[in-house]
Amino acid sequence: MRVLVDTSIWIDHLRKTEPVLVDLLERDQVCVHQSVITELALGNLKKRSIFPKALERLMVVRNVDDQGIRHFVEERRLWGRGLSAVDVALLASVVVTPGVALWTRDKRLRQAARDVGVLANLD
Repeated sequence: MRVLVDTSIWIDHLRKTEPVLVDLLERDQVCVHQSVITELALGNLKKRSIFPKALERLMVVRNVDDQGIRHFVEERRLWGRGLSAVDVALLASVVVTPGVALWTRDKRLRQAARDVGVLANLD
């Protein structure tokens, strides 16, 4: 199984090494989504010239277009749950990328991932 690592996990890892994430990286089991790279690039990164480029070398999950995301929201009844457009894009991408689960510490996204059946319960 590969794991799409949410922005919340990367931020925690940048503050203090996440041993589980290091292990997944060493075993080449980490995936990334373009929106996660963008969210991290908006932050105040110490290694700004290196970190986003390193993320781009990881396997990128399939992207779902806006129409597909809206369909996914309706199909999975994800409205009114406090999820952002990026959250739902991550969920949809994990669903359409075989063998991938989502690791997040965001409470709402975590519950939605559990409900959809794609939660990587690594905490």
